Amino acid sequence: MKFVVRGDAVSRRGTLSAFRRLPDVKVETPGCMLFTRCGSVPHLSLDVLNRIENLPQIATSSMSTLSDYQDVVRECKRGLPEFASLDNMVVFCASHDVSAEIIKFNCSTKKTMVVRNRGGNKQYSPADFVKVQEAFKCDMVQCLGDSEGNESTTSGSTRMNKAYNRTVDFLEKTTNFLQGSEIEGTPLLASLVGGMLLEPRTRCAKASVAMTTVSGFVIEGFHNYGVRAECFWNEKEPLGVLRDTISCLPEDKVRVMLGALHPVAILTLSEEGVDLFDTSYTYQVTERGGALSFPLSLQSPKAKADVMFEIDLKDSKYADQFIPLLEGCTCHTCSNFTRGYIHHLLNTKELLAGVLLSIHNIHHYLRFFEQLRRCLDEDSSAAYRQLLEEYCGPTPEYDTGRVSPSPSLSTG
Repeated sequence: MKFVVRGDAVSRRGTLSAFRRLPDVKVETPGCMLFTRCGSVPHLSLDVLNRIENLPQIATSSMSTLSDYQDVVRECKRGLPEFASLDNMVVFCASHDVSAEIIKFNCSTKKTMVVRNRGGNKQYSPADFVKVQEAFKCDMVQCLGDSEGNESTTSGSTRMNKAYNRTVDFLEKTTNFLQGSEIEGTPLLASLVGGMLLEPRTRCAKASVAMTTVSGFVIEGFHNYGVRAECFWNEKEPLGVLRDTISCLPEDKVRVMLGALHPVAILTLSEEGVDLFDTSYTYQVTERGGALSFPLSLQSPKAKADVMFEIDLKDSKYADQFIPLLEGCTCHTCSNFTRGYIHHLLNTKELLAGVLLSIHNIHHYLRFFEQLRRCLDEDSSAAYRQLLEEYCGPTPEYDTGRVSPSPSLSTG
């Protein structure tokens, strides 16, 4: 894998390329990876997924959703990309299911890292981790790290120093086990942990950078996963720590931040130097019956009382609105269905509601990234962020209890 930062860009713009399985694929950054669970986009079959225009050429799945099925994938002998019919996409294996909140367990040890799945917590040594990845044969892999979600934002220096030491030690041993394995040469991305404490964060970053076999970095611990990750965009405190962490990283290696991040946060993080995100935000919007409607152009009119960042289609006022979700949108949903019909589907708990909303929300989110890259090229991202903030209104707030990853459309 090769990552090249453009020298002519006003802000950080780059291209990922030269993947071993798909050498002709090029991924522009800042970019967006297609969020999947067990290799499938929630709510969408493969045929329906292909109705979405200009899908990204890179998808992400996670150890937490895949680990229970490693034996099945191993029997296939062709790896996860072919097993899940993602063979035309670069597949990145992340550590966590970013659509679900991580609850404090602190189960990692000096020798193992914990992966949480439907069956509970599973401990993986570096040798176990490499064995699982040999079955999956993904194009990029995140090394496991000792990140505890919302604990990372509140824990003290003792806990975070343990996290740093365990993460770096696990990374070093994993790189050793990769040598001579079936997946030797697969790009390995280091997990950067340390909570909101600058010292363990920068130490983790510098130790990871020193390992020349590391191909990139996944920045963790600045927010919890799941629905509450959306609140991150309005929190100023993490940005200083994030800037200092990124300053330790080399320019020529890709930087990833996963989670259901608000578009305003995506803009800010892109300006700070983060390269890759994912579409899990669209999943959260779909789960609550929403349709994205924020502007995709600087020429959009300023916010008015009847114009919203996101349309809540559960609201009864949409029952008799026989117009597309968003005027001018070219997605399959807006071209063929109305607000009133989808409101009816939500009220009757029809599975088709999630399908149609997913098509629109993913389409809209991908167009947002196209606009983001244009703004970075034209040095107009600050004006675009101001426009989005006028539309989005107050920051969403969530209680501190456990938040279900599927609050409204879950089918169990």
